[in-house]
Amino acid sequence: MTQGAYPLVTVAIPTYNRADSYLRYALESAVNQTYGNVEVIVSDNCSTDGTEQVVRDFSAPCLRYFRHAEN
Repeated sequence: MTQGAYPLVTVAIPTYNRADSYLRYALESAVNQTYGNVEVIVSDNCSTDGTEQVVRDFSAPCLRYFRHAEN
């Protein structure tokens, strides 16, 4: 079955200052799914702890990162 035959599943991860193991664990779990049509959206509420770099380190094609300008 091609990717288009599977419905898109969106995993939304809201976060604020969780660059520690919580965010990494959530990203690893979401990005490593075996389902063929997944997008992972991280919504960062203006974190100040390196959250953006943690997300960028994953560099998975299904991963999208949005950072709000203020909390």
